[in-house]
Amino acid sequence: MPIASSPALGQIVPDNTLRVNSVVTPIGNINFEINGGTVAGSNLFHSFQEFSVPTAGLAFFNNPLNIQNILTRVTGGSISNIDGLLQARGNANLFLLNPNGVFFGRNATLNIGGSFVSSTASSIIFADGSEFSATSPQTTSLLSINVPLGLQFPAIPANIISNGANLQVSPEKTIALVGGGIILDGSQLTASQGRIEVGSVGANSLVSLNPVTNGWTLGYNRVNNFGDIQLLSQSALNQNGGEIFVRSQDLNVTNGSKISVETGGAGNAGVINIQADNVTVSGASSNGQVFSTIAATSRGSGNSGSVNINTNRLTARDGADVSVTTFNSGKGGNLTVNASEFVELIGAGISPGGQNFSRSGLFAATEGTENGGDITINTPKLQVTDGARVSVSTRGRGQDNKPGGRGGNLLVNAKNIELSGASPDGRFISGLFALSGEQRPNPNIVPSRATGQGGDIKIETEQLNIRSGAQVSAATEGIGQGGNITVLADSINVTGASTVAQQFSTLSATSRGAGNSGNITIDSKELRVSDGADVSVTAFGTGRSGEVNILARESVELIGVSAIPNTTIFSRSGLFAATEGTQDGGSLTVNTGRLLVQDGARISASTRGRGESGISGGQGGNLIINASDAVELSGIGKVQLTRNNQVETRTFASGLFALSGEDRPTIAANEATGTGGNLEITTGLLNIQDGAELSVSASGSGPAGRLQVQAQSVKLKDGFIRGATVVGTGANTTLQIRDSLQLRGNSQISTVAGSNSNGGNITIEAGAIAILENSSIKADAGRQGGNVRITTQGLFAFPFAITASSELGTQFNGLIEINLPDVGSNQELTDVPTNFFSPENQVASACTAEVGKNRNQFFITGRGGLPPSPTEPLKSESVRVSAPSSNEQLPATLVNYPRPATGWGVNNKGEILLTANTVNTVNTVGFRSSTQPTANCHAY
Repeated sequence: MPIASSPALGQIVPDNTLRVNSVVTPIGNINFEINGGTVAGSNLFHSFQEFSVPTAGLAFFNNPLNIQNILTRVTGGSISNIDGLLQARGNANLFLLNPNGVFFGRNATLNIGGSFVSSTASSIIFADGSEFSATSPQTTSLLSINVPLGLQFPAIPANIISNGANLQVSPEKTIALVGGGIILDGSQLTASQGRIEVGSVGANSLVSLNPVTNGWTLGYNRVNNFGDIQLLSQSALNQNGGEIFVRSQDLNVTNGSKISVETGGAGNAGVINIQADNVTVSGASSNGQVFSTIAATSRGSGNSGSVNINTNRLTARDGADVSVTTFNSGKGGNLTVNASEFVELIGAGISPGGQNFSRSGLFAATEGTENGGDITINTPKLQVTDGARVSVSTRGRGQDNKPGGRGGNLLVNAKNIELSGASPDGRFISGLFALSGEQRPNPNIVPSRATGQGGDIKIETEQLNIRSGAQVSAATEGIGQGGNITVLADSINVTGASTVAQQFSTLSATSRGAGNSGNITIDSKELRVSDGADVSVTAFGTGRSGEVNILARESVELIGVSAIPNTTIFSRSGLFAATEGTQDGGSLTVNTGRLLVQDGARISASTRGRGESGISGGQGGNLIINASDAVELSGIGKVQLTRNNQVETRTFASGLFALSGEDRPTIAANEATGTGGNLEITTGLLNIQDGAELSVSASGSGPAGRLQVQAQSVKLKDGFIRGATVVGTGANTTLQIRDSLQLRGNSQISTVAGSNSNGGNITIEAGAIAILENSSIKADAGRQGGNVRITTQGLFAFPFAITASSELGTQFNGLIEINLPDVGSNQELTDVPTNFFSPENQVASACTAEVGKNRNQFFITGRGGLPPSPTEPLKSESVRVSAPSSNEQLPATLVNYPRPATGWGVNNKGEILLTANTVNTVNTVGFRSSTQPTANCHAY
């Protein structure tokens, strides 16, 4: 689009095409008075061959006061250069029509009582079918008395260019620029409480004109294609109330330019409606002090108004933004973006001196006592990168005993969402945010003083990716409650960190003040969290932590632990619910088909705080896992940390944890005073291996919660199920297993208590139990040992695999109770079958004669030596109970042990199956195994 230059001297020349022609009277060299023209009803028609106003000149339309519309056309072949004042009498609307183009110079101004419409259309259409044409002028005896109906454009519409002009109409009127292309370079359009209409159209278009109370609205239903609109060099479309409507193919708002509606008083700011194929908002002014924006703002008691963008593609970058904000007592409006292809928000901007900065993005905020507006995004793809963000926030502390307004809600509906990274300097993190409390340049706005409740975030998507330190965050810094996060997705992937910002990716709801944090609800097919990222709810201050509820119909995968290079900053991948204050932590619930936790990742519900003013730390939330197929915990994660130029390696076990006490940067684990939450697991297969663990523990003075597992089968190979306490009674553990429990390698089930504590209890119900190799079950304690109660069909174990000992001696040992259910009413005597002496069964032909042996012997050694039927093979004890030697200390007391196992085998699933007879109760423990032997016929 070529930019024309303002002429040194303008010309206004009538063309003599009207029934009553225009009359132009020069006043000096640069001023012109325009009289005459043809009157039709309340319309006044002027026609010129040339129409230009020289620099600082005047074109004065001396119209009758009863005229409502002054319709002016230029029929010659030259552009209109307006570098002076356009003036009309009364409240008449002024239409300037030049199909060759219109140029407004820096001295161009308006002094008219009505609206102003400048267009490069070829004609004005009326309702009666008549046409006032600039390309086919003709002398007619009758022009229309009707209100103009539309603007008809030629095959190649010319441009409207404004270079430094400040065009302003009277309050509650319309200023409209409609052409082939619109360029505002350092220019402003203003229509206080009225309307600004800017449209760029293509060939053979018809734009409708519709009269309204505050001027005109333009319609584009009969436009097939559009041109471009550019706002350059701090150009502005300004409204103090009213409405701005922009229609184009490409809309570029750059170099500190803005489209804004604003109010400083009781009136509402207004509404911005933008419809374009591509909308780009980018960059700052040449001095870096002013960033480009599309904004609706209230600085008084009026509402901020709203922003509506309908486009194919929306881009905000380099510090530019789209926002709705109320700074005082007005209510915030809504920001709605409908983008049929994508929304991309990229980067941040900082002035050369660093004094001013801006994050690219979409924002809705309140700093006053009224609620902030909502942000709604509907698009196939949302991309937020390099420090950009989407944010709804409440910032103010309120006034006159009224709290700050509630933050708006953030609603995102996108097929694919990509959140990634931070600004190059690490100052700004990318993501989606709902905040109560936010740091602002205004020194009177302090995050910790925010009193409003934070808004909610709701995301509906097929794929949500949070990468390289990006965040989805609902947070409160003050006394206002934090908002909730709800994600409905097919797949969620949270991974990695920003090394420059030293932040790990997160989906979190947090409280750092007195307000409670919100909840997180996830409904998806798959959830994957890796490389130090997390999903978490945390209360760092005195507020209560929210809850995490996850439904992942297929799988949840949590993988790895990671560190920021050359720092001591690290993070374990996982799901977390925690409190560090005096209020309770939230519960964490996972419902899925398959749960995988490996390489140092974890799921944790914890209380960390030491409390204050005689109040103990809050109670930790419960950790509840329902995995229909399997829970698989495996591995140890390792990271290298750099401290004082020294590299140290730290290791972390994968697993599920309900904790009271956890080492944090400002709180040691042993300072915790709150009660730990419970850990409950329901699954098909629980598989723990390679150093992973289930754990309920209390590292400080607070007691631990209980651990409960319900499963079809449980397998441990170098894995651990642990309950541990330092002070008070140890954690209790209950395992209810339908089929088998297998411990292999160095596996352990334990509820160990400290030197001044009593042990917890272990209760196990299982179809079969095998404790192999160096594995064990322990309920040991410094004081009274805990109790171990086992109910099973069969137990296979090595000596001293089960202990319940006390450091104070055997008299303080706990009880070990092993119950094997009865199999018949007459356990001590075997019924003799009626066919025992039948001739065919008197001698079993199991052995052949041996040379040198001429006699047989028959020994009855008691139950176990003689089978119920002579046709059954001989059996020997498969599990024996033996007394220890005189120098062996009893680890515990064994009671109610009616029957040891007498045989075992392996089924097609690789599970060990055991059978048992009954023996008398004994007071010791020790098990030895053997296989069922073949009868030895020639042993004597």
